[in-house]
Amino acid sequence: MRLHTLLFVCLCLLFVLPSEEVSHPRAALQSRLKNFDKATSPTPKVVTASTSSKNYEAPAKSLRVPLHRKPRTPKQEKDYFTKLHSHHSFLKGESSHDPFSPEKVYEFFRKNRQEQQSKVALEVHAKSKIQTEQKSGVMNYLIEQHMQQETQRLQHYDPADALIDENSHVVRMYKLHLTDVNNSQYVGRIAVGSPKPGTPIQEFDVIFDTGSSNLWINSDECKSQACLIHRRFRPSQSNTYKQLDVDMSVQFGTGNIDGFLAQDTFTLGPVVVQQQTFGQITNEVGEVFLTGKFDGILGLSFPALSAAGYTPVFDNVMKQHLLANNMFSFYYTKLPVQNSAILLGNPNPDLYTGAMTFIEVSKAFYWELALYDIKVGGVPQNVCPNGPCKVVVDTGTSLLTGPSDQIKKLINTVHIDEHCGDYSRLPTLTYVIGDRHGKYEFPVEPDFYVVQSDDDDGGSSSPRYCRPGFMALDVPAPRGPLYILGDIFMRKYYTVFDRDANRIGFALSKHQ
Repeated sequence: MRLHTLLFVCLCLLFVLPSEEVSHPRAALQSRLKNFDKATSPTPKVVTASTSSKNYEAPAKSLRVPLHRKPRTPKQEKDYFTKLHSHHSFLKGESSHDPFSPEKVYEFFRKNRQEQQSKVALEVHAKSKIQTEQKSGVMNYLIEQHMQQETQRLQHYDPADALIDENSHVVRMYKLHLTDVNNSQYVGRIAVGSPKPGTPIQEFDVIFDTGSSNLWINSDECKSQACLIHRRFRPSQSNTYKQLDVDMSVQFGTGNIDGFLAQDTFTLGPVVVQQQTFGQITNEVGEVFLTGKFDGILGLSFPALSAAGYTPVFDNVMKQHLLANNMFSFYYTKLPVQNSAILLGNPNPDLYTGAMTFIEVSKAFYWELALYDIKVGGVPQNVCPNGPCKVVVDTGTSLLTGPSDQIKKLINTVHIDEHCGDYSRLPTLTYVIGDRHGKYEFPVEPDFYVVQSDDDDGGSSSPRYCRPGFMALDVPAPRGPLYILGDIFMRKYYTVFDRDANRIGFALSKHQ
């Protein structure tokens, strides 16, 4: 079962704000990168991550991306936090209704799909008196025209974002910008295929997902409502496309997809992956696909997790020797700042402060570590009485998740008043994670784990809605039970995924 809790991700509208790109003198950055291996020992010291942070240095120059903000409505804000509140009430036994149960998710999608189809059909009928058999084609045209008008183009690859070895021409570091969607979903732009003469580059917004290993994008053969409102890949426009005689079907926690496998060239800035196998989706079922702001998912977990048994993207990056060091890292900011990024190759020392703590992966399946306990206000909760639990670091999950019984205890411990006032009285959560070298503590303060709305309460300085960013997720054995450290955790900690040494590194992110 996939680890997504992207149902949360998809309950709000897209926010796209002006983005200011952090750019430091290249010579200084190159010098710091040369010392990176010396500064990060394979055998980490036992430390407790500090909550302090150095002042953020002003960038030497900035690039302004021409994006605009699309405000979400009060109703959408209310719906999101009402569902999160109902989920927490269900866990505490105060309600028999869980809006995130599989049955409720399916029913919501079925009703939403019927409403959307009726709305589009009425619009088509009002604007044109065409024959019934032509309506499907007009619907597709109207939806694609809408997407072209509403979807903003992300910044194209800028050579200034890459450091490339002058002799080997291997990429040492590339910063691929991510757009933050409501502090719960981060999408980045990639290109697929080799354009034939006279055809445009085919670009897609994808989630870089460390909780899965598969790569898939929407196909032009897909006529599902979710496909029609997103970009779709057109194989006929690529010189390097090759279809494979393999069908695929993947079941997610909140829906399912069907399609077939193919091969083509995938481009991530200066990193060009040849003959990459991927899934072309011909059918999508689920709210997450209908309302999500992404055209596909690029899995970054280990090949053992690959559903179809094909080589994941980053494993091909390694086989084709495209990076000087086989690492990637994530830097997440919080709205209204739009400086989030995935770094391919060496970590960027300008994006974090203090020492980098590396922890060995306990199992090369998910990016899985050993969790020893969670402290609330410094008090151990004994969540793993029979030895270390499993904890997964997953960029495809927006919140902090865990087994129902433990999440219920956390919700009962973290009391947020209805007016969303001062969070300073709330306890700090501390994850105790370790390996054969020792244990390490990573505090997460309420400023990070409390999810809040963007609008205020009647002109006050407090947000209108706020809830703890916790979600129950019961993953059955043998993969579970497990905990997930989602985007909430990674907004505080710059996170490095090292495939060469099968380890994960954490350091305090440097924010403005």
